[in-house]
Amino acid sequence: MRKLAGILTVILALGSAQANADQTDPRLDGLFEALRTAPDFAAGREIEDKIWRIWLEHPDQQTREAVLIGMSFLQGGRAELAELSFNKAIKRHPDFAEAWNKRATFMFLKGDIAASIADCAHVLKLEPRHFGALSGLGLMYAQLQNWEAAIHWYEQALAIHPNLPGIRAGLKEATRRFIGEET
Repeated sequence: MRKLAGILTVILALGSAQANADQTDPRLDGLFEALRTAPDFAAGREIEDKIWRIWLEHPDQQTREAVLIGMSFLQGGRAELAELSFNKAIKRHPDFAEAWNKRATFMFLKGDIAASIADCAHVLKLEPRHFGALSGLGLMYAQLQNWEAAIHWYEQALAIHPNLPGIRAGLKEATRRFIGEET
C-alpha cells in the first residue's frame, strides 16, 4: 500500500499544473498546433508529454484518482483492480476521454480487441485528436490483419502527431501488406 501511495504521489505531481482540465482544456489547441509542426521527435515528445498531462487532469478529484490508481494497478499487474478503477472513473464521468482511453489500453492488454476498439471509438467521440487512441486503433487493426483499416488509423494519428514513435514504421508495414494482398 505504501508503494502504491508513492506511485500515486508521483503521478499526481506530474499532472498537477491545472487541476480543472481534461480534453476540453483551451491549452490543447495551441499544443496540438505545435505538435503538428514540431521539427523532430524530441520537440514532439516534449509537447506530447504536456498534452498527456492535461488529458489526465479532471476537475473531479475522485475521478482523476480512479484513473491514476487504475494506471498504477495496471503497471503493477493487478488487472482486476485496474479495470474496476477505470470503470469507476467512467461511471462517475462518462465524458472523461482519458478514462476511456486507459480502459481501452487495459482491454487491449487483456486481449479483448473488440472492447478496446469500442473504447477507442468512444475516446475519439470525446477527443477526435487523441493520437493515442488513433495509433492504438492502427495497431489493433494491424494485429487483426485488416491492413486497410490499419493504414487509415495510422494516417489519422500521423496527421495530428507526425513524430509519433513507431507509427511511420507501422504505416509502412501495413501499406506493404495491403499492396501485397491486393496483387
